[in-house]
Amino acid sequence: MLDGRQPRFSRILPVRLVDAVQILVAELARVLQDLAEEHAANIESAYRIASTELGAMHFSTIRTREVFHQLLLDQVRYKEAIPVVIELIEAERQTSDDEYKVLDWLIQLYALYKVEGFVEQEIPILLEMTALTEKLLGEESDQLSRTRAVLTESYCEQKQYHDFYELKRQYKIKTKCKLPIRKRITLPFFRKFNLG
Repeated sequence: MLDGRQPRFSRILPVRLVDAVQILVAELARVLQDLAEEHAANIESAYRIASTELGAMHFSTIRTREVFHQLLLDQVRYKEAIPVVIELIEAERQTSDDEYKVLDWLIQLYALYKVEGFVEQEIPILLEMTALTEKLLGEESDQLSRTRAVLTESYCEQKQYHDFYELKRQYKIKTKCKLPIRKRITLPFFRKFNLG
């Protein structure tokens, strides 16, 4: 009989099984990564040919676009992934129009813009994300609150102070925006006379 300090067989087996599964998954991921790198040129070529020969909305083009998109992300080619994500959004809207998928693609597009420093593109995407999130998840969703908070911060970063304060006031968002010295001096004046 086992004393209380030694694990029982039923407790050991699941741990070892989990370890084995994790090892298999890691090995499979490594093999898939090797295959992707080995066939990267073929994947890109297949996507380009499908786009040209079959058209942007053909099922095969859409599938190869998804695979090519994943390859670009795996290879940290984010700038090149941006137009592909835009095409994925357009294809989704024209085919099955699954708005949840569109929202996922928009979130990814925003992240790519952010990582690549395309700040002028952030606010239009955030506005689209906000509208779609509100439509799909409702006014009370946490995701909508987070999206509005990110939009508010983007307004501040891009010096769109009027929009920043309007959104902050309308939705009671608790964030601050450090204004340039001139704005900090004149803002109370504008508020007093409802000019800003």
